[in-house]
Amino acid sequence: MKYLALVLPLALFAVFKWKSDSVAFQNDSKKTSSLQLPRKERVVNLKKISLSDVEFPEAQPLVVQKSKSLLEEEMSTLYSQEINWTEHEAALKEKIQQLSQAELQALGQQAMTQTMNHDQRTLAIYILSLAGQRARAVLTQIALVPVPSLADVTDPHSEKARNHEFETALRISALTSLDALSLVSATEVQKNMEQILSTQNSPTLQNLARISLIGIQQGRPGKLARFHESNQF
Repeated sequence: MKYLALVLPLALFAVFKWKSDSVAFQNDSKKTSSLQLPRKERVVNLKKISLSDVEFPEAQPLVVQKSKSLLEEEMSTLYSQEINWTEHEAALKEKIQQLSQAELQALGQQAMTQTMNHDQRTLAIYILSLAGQRARAVLTQIALVPVPSLADVTDPHSEKARNHEFETALRISALTSLDALSLVSATEVQKNMEQILSTQNSPTLQNLARISLIGIQQGRPGKLARFHESNQF
């Protein structure tokens, strides 16, 4: 379960944050907090983005195949009890360094492909998190993809509600990995976070982007990871 250690706490946090902030599923867009953009500004900004705005470039078949092969190889070891995970992660990082930018983009595309199973999509983001600065643009693209709406959902246990939780958790994972990169490239990550803040449709992700930006502006990058650690339950 090594790979899931990165994103499972984030998934739990996403569920907790979403449920505690929601008055009802239908009024997701009315959620407020001390970190949220003014409603008028948020509505205007939302008009600037659609899923097509953040679609990943279409990759060549061989590029997609190489990234899929790595994903399938790692999936086969995901629940192994016989692997030295410290050594395995070091070897995985070496493999990741051999991936081209196009192959990293293909991994990002796979992470956002809803026909792939949850473990595969979670693992794709984990692999991207190990790629460091080379994956910054891809992680930003993932965090920019709009979260499916809950406007017409009334049952918190419905498939749509569960899907909303998972999709939010995936983007939180990408956002947290992006925030970690601010430790070595604060200026670039600040621009990425500002873009996410002004265009993402999820109040939860907006709030987390703000936390990251506050840390950068205070000269203490990586604040989002510290915030997450202090709010585990």
